[in-house]
Amino acid sequence: RDRLKKPKKPLAANSVASMDDGDNMSFEESVANMVSKTVTEKIGALMKQKFTKLVKILTDRAEDSENRSHRDNIRIIGLKEGAEENQAIKFFGNWLPDTLGLETKRGSIKIDWVHRALGLPKKNCNRPVIIKLHYSSDKQWILAAIREKGKITYRGDKIYFRQDLSTQVKEARRQFSGVCEHLIQRGLRFQMRYPATLCFTLCMSDLKVVSLNVKGINHVIKRQKILSFHKKRDAKLPFSKKPTSQTWNI
Repeated sequence: RDRLKKPKKPLAANSVASMDDGDNMSFEESVANMVSKTVTEKIGALMKQKFTKLVKILTDRAEDSENRSHRDNIRIIGLKEGAEENQAIKFFGNWLPDTLGLETKRGSIKIDWVHRALGLPKKNCNRPVIIKLHYSSDKQWILAAIREKGKITYRGDKIYFRQDLSTQVKEARRQFSGVCEHLIQRGLRFQMRYPATLCFTLCMSDLKVVSLNVKGINHVIKRQKILSFHKKRDAKLPFSKKPTSQTWNI
């Protein structure tokens, strides 16, 4: 009986040793999992930051390319549907100089293409007309004639001429709507420079206003970038706020 009971002691020791080894292995595995998770999160954050920066660069390039492709375009608002009939290029080539009082050699302006804005026509709603001019100098000539002429009408309807800009630039310029209304009421002349910089003269001094919509404006690095941006633009009245809709980001 004693011989049979003796081997039980080393078995218990072996079982305790195996339990200790299991605890050590589980602890090492947990540490390894924590390190792996931390490294994965760090790499993911760095990759996200890199891709965010890359997307921002590509977005800015696409925005710039879109506006450059539209720089010879003019957008006409208020013209009734079907006024150009089936020969839009010929109609607007003669209509622009006649309406604005421009003198040309051939009596018309050279146009590459004309089309209405996308979408189906609706009742009591005239889609804007987008005109692609052949010569970029004609655009400046037309805009100068519009400023001199003032109000323009055609068959009893008011006609408005605008530059054909991208959606983001138009959204950024729309932020100045309230300021522009006050300037018009006070009879002050102002100018909107590309992409969205409002300039006007007050008390015989040039006053430059720059408004920015910035995500994460409370961040220290973002504030430093905003200040350096305003200094480069030489803004006399800089404004910065959190965006309320999809707008430019810095």
